[in-house]
Amino acid sequence: MDYALSTLELKDDTVIVVLGASGDLAKKKTFPALFGLFRNKFLPKDIKIVGYARTKMDHEEFLKRVRSYIKVPTKEIEEQLESFCSLCTYVSGQYDQDDSFINLRNHLEDVEKGHKEQNRVFYMALPPSVFTTVSEQLKRNCYPKNGIARIIVEKPFGKDLQSSRDLQKALEPNWKEEEIFRIDHYLGKEMVKNILIMRFGNEFFNATWNRHHIDNVQVSLLPQITFKEPFGTEGRGGYFDEFGIIRDVMQNHLLQVLTLLAMERPISFSSEDIRDEKVRVLRAMDPIEPKNVIIGQYGKSLDGSKPAYKEDDTVPKDSRCPTFCAMVAYIKNERWDGVPFILKAGKALNEQKTEIRIQFRDVTSGIFKDIPRNELVIRVQPNESVYIKMNSKLPGLSMQTVMTELDLTYRRRFSDLKIPEAYESLILDALKGDHSNFVRDDELDASWKMFTPLLHYLDDNKEIIPMEYPYGSRGPAVLDDFTASFGYKFSDAAGYQWPMTSTTPNRLFTWGIEMTYCTPYLLQLGLTKSRTSLVWIAGPLSGLIIQPLVGVIADRSRSKWGRRRPFMVVGSFIVAVCLLVLGWTSEIVSLFVKDPEKAKNGTIALAVLSIYAVDFAINIVQACCRSLIVDTLPIPLQQAGSAWATRMSAIGQLISYVIGSIDTVSLFGAIIGDTQFKQMTVIAALSLIGAVSVTCYSVDERILITARDSDGKAGAFQVISQLFKTTMDLPPRIQAICWAQFWAWIGWFPFLFYSTTWVGETYFRYEVPKDAPQSSDFLGEIGRVGSLSLVVFSSITFISSVLLPFCVQPPDSKRSRFTPRPPPGIAALLKKITAIRPDLHTTWLISHVMFAATMIFAPLARSRAFATFLVAACGIPWAVSSWAPFAFMGVEINKLAMGPAAAARSSGVTMITSSTIRSGNYDTDTEMDVLRLNHHDTDSDSDSEDDANIPSTGELAGIYLGVLNVYTTLPQFVGTFISWIVFSLLEPGSTKRDDSAQDSQWIRRDKEGPNAISICLFVGALCALVAAEATRRLRYAR
Repeated sequence: MDYALSTLELKDDTVIVVLGASGDLAKKKTFPALFGLFRNKFLPKDIKIVGYARTKMDHEEFLKRVRSYIKVPTKEIEEQLESFCSLCTYVSGQYDQDDSFINLRNHLEDVEKGHKEQNRVFYMALPPSVFTTVSEQLKRNCYPKNGIARIIVEKPFGKDLQSSRDLQKALEPNWKEEEIFRIDHYLGKEMVKNILIMRFGNEFFNATWNRHHIDNVQVSLLPQITFKEPFGTEGRGGYFDEFGIIRDVMQNHLLQVLTLLAMERPISFSSEDIRDEKVRVLRAMDPIEPKNVIIGQYGKSLDGSKPAYKEDDTVPKDSRCPTFCAMVAYIKNERWDGVPFILKAGKALNEQKTEIRIQFRDVTSGIFKDIPRNELVIRVQPNESVYIKMNSKLPGLSMQTVMTELDLTYRRRFSDLKIPEAYESLILDALKGDHSNFVRDDELDASWKMFTPLLHYLDDNKEIIPMEYPYGSRGPAVLDDFTASFGYKFSDAAGYQWPMTSTTPNRLFTWGIEMTYCTPYLLQLGLTKSRTSLVWIAGPLSGLIIQPLVGVIADRSRSKWGRRRPFMVVGSFIVAVCLLVLGWTSEIVSLFVKDPEKAKNGTIALAVLSIYAVDFAINIVQACCRSLIVDTLPIPLQQAGSAWATRMSAIGQLISYVIGSIDTVSLFGAIIGDTQFKQMTVIAALSLIGAVSVTCYSVDERILITARDSDGKAGAFQVISQLFKTTMDLPPRIQAICWAQFWAWIGWFPFLFYSTTWVGETYFRYEVPKDAPQSSDFLGEIGRVGSLSLVVFSSITFISSVLLPFCVQPPDSKRSRFTPRPPPGIAALLKKITAIRPDLHTTWLISHVMFAATMIFAPLARSRAFATFLVAACGIPWAVSSWAPFAFMGVEINKLAMGPAAAARSSGVTMITSSTIRSGNYDTDTEMDVLRLNHHDTDSDSDSEDDANIPSTGELAGIYLGVLNVYTTLPQFVGTFISWIVFSLLEPGSTKRDDSAQDSQWIRRDKEGPNAISICLFVGALCALVAAEATRRLRYAR
């Protein structure tokens, strides 16, 4: 037959012969599909339908069977059914006898009387055992002499590669490839046929449909194709046991869907172009490896009402036939290399569902800590739909994210259109001569090459027993672990959110300005180094007083605006005002004092007062921001939260030092100040106000309403008493953490406050000639010199804060519920790495030693380069020191909150948010304790006995972090005292200020003798060694 004729649409003089007309397939699928085409006027106008089977029955009995599976809800449809039945006739006969098929031929010639042509379509709704015989009989006895012949062959097309090829060889002598229509009814489903239109008709899909955008956490993203049936094999166990779920469903239905998902754009929508691309995909796939497969067999339902697979009378009692399978395939081409395709199919599951899930790569980390992936879901059946899972802001005052969907559900969007049944679509395609949705011989061959090695492996290894799963369940218990091991992620709530730490960079930016400019600024005003060191007692004094007090008061706060938010707002406003005053002290004082000497003293006094106010107010902001993190995050995320805060701190420091190293006066002009210091104060004030506004607006803060303190207020004595009692009666591990922090901060204090000045002094003392001309903005110049070293320091801190948390075991890793599930090969490697992966104790201890080993060389620095190197090397231990103690404290506070005392304290807890109270949706006169956690309520599916994900009750974070700050600030008094002694001994005397631009006279220019600041750094190194010993003892504290 000419190929052009084989692809012609059959419009007239056509007979459809249904072989196996008495079988289930014909009754349930074929005849209902033919009726659907008939009533919608898609069949040729003079169509005749002939049924053929071995069952002996008369014409009326045959029509009765046809009618039994066709629904007639209206009188009109009933009339149409009668018209359809008038077109149907029946012939009985054997499948292997010439006489039977000669009788069929004679019947066909009778019904074709008056036809100009003999166009015949043979639909083989038959078991595969008779395919060969029937095809030979049809060719020999029923093939039309004047017209077009087509044969529709139902699956399965063999049991493996060899049997498939044998079937092909049996068909080849009698039927040309263009005459054969191998039907896979899944290719006729509306959503499957829509795949190509969606992919190539929408540029945003086409552009992202590759391994660069479809990915997963471990290796790459998977499209997950799931085929579920809620029924077992009741009544057809004999047939199913011979083939199993892999041959019955996966080698054909799911693989066809996979090829449509993965194929390249065809040249056209012609059947040959489409099938060419599908074959290219199959040829790029290796055989399925047994290690990438799990199989199961269903047992009894949990209630015992449904039988196990082996309890079917038609199934052998020792059957190893899989009724469930999940497997992973890979496509080795440019588009899909490395992307796992997971195929799952099963009988007797909890629902009937066929869908495609395509998970896109994770959002780049940064502002989002843990946000769900985007996912495209194509629901093939039931309820055809396409929806895209995407992240959106939850409406309200917070910046909480929520997973939502762009949903195209067909029954809602196309409610006035009927979606055709798959068999209707495919039979119509066959009548049209369209092979697009039928399987070609080379396509079939390539698919069996993929599956045959696996099938033989399962058949030959008798010791392989499918895992049993209950009838009506989701499948084998290991299913989720299996899919997760290849990167599939189940959608859940977003985790840690960046707004909680958005203030951190700006707080550090403010401190960066203090550390970079204020020491030389005060020296420039005329203070000696020994007196300047006493000014910096503001830092520890404010930390000692403010953070514990604010922590206790905020813990008890019942403000409708939140427990932490009011303090953050007021504190940031005070910081902003005092920063501006600090930048313009001389101008402000000159407005009121005209005498130069008095103006000088007034300027110093106002500058010192402003520094104190900034330190006190910034500690208010810090106390609440740190408490907000500990309040909110569960134990497994405490290290991650603290590490994230450290990253944000490093960003803030880096920004401040980078800006500080730039000549901003030349860049911006005098718009926001005529000196670099003034411009820095303006930038810091505005950025802090902006960041606090973002946090206060975005974070839906927790509120505590407690009946024990009905007015929510506490007297000064009560607050101080609670602080004292808590400090004196610390739990052993918290006390150990505090002592390690105490000794560490004696070492860090001189580094943080004097390192910029030290680098600048080293440069001017040892490298700048004494007779070199001086800058008109000498303060800005020394600030820029010191800032360059701190730019490197902050860069290393940032890099370390990003990488180190992934290389360190969490402080309470045994309690964490999260278990990473990378691919087996990577899992084995990670297991080996984990064995040598240090825990947080060891990492913190090493950081102390590293800091000591670096600063011990400070007195030897004779160049800016070496001083910068020493400062930069401290970036790694500073990253750890900024994160480790808070991670430890977060874990310990949460443990205390979940202990017996907390359990007793938190009886009758209700959830509420600050926005709920402000909008009047909650009765604030309640007698119960009310507590709201910020977006981290325990998952309803979690084990109630596992407290790993339970956040703290929130009445502990402020006070215990305040106590930690006491142990952080007390050593600063010690450090200040040490610095005062060192400066008094090595660089005594007062510096007189004049107006001759000799602003550098406070720097020691002779090269003999030690630098006082370097000696302070050396003493700090010795204290860091004591901190290392205290950290070692922390491991044994209980």
